[in-house]
Amino acid sequence: MELIKVYGLDNCDTTRAAIKQLKQEGKLFELINLKVFKLTHEILKHWFAQKAWEKLLNKRSTTWKNLDKSIQEKVIDENAAIDIIIQYPTLLKRPVLVANNLIL
Repeated sequence: MELIKVYGLDNCDTTRAAIKQLKQEGKLFELINLKVFKLTHEILKHWFAQKAWEKLLNKRSTTWKNLDKSIQEKVIDENAAIDIIIQYPTLLKRPVLVANNLIL
């Protein structure tokens, strides 16, 4: 059985719902808490190669809404998205489920 890595926050309702679903399906998983785990440029670059950065950057989040407008306006490409998500990991849409190095 493959291990599914769940990148999210333990207090996030969406992450908790995903974990509940994985448990119900009897899947083997590991929660990677984004408050503790530091995302890297390499990880995000790999994810963005599989899924567009626009789909993984959560512009509806409180973190995004609280950012200064001048910072928001600079997020115009993949590299800017990587930089901002590394600085503010809660901007990542959660959860991101990864198995065998692929986003599910």
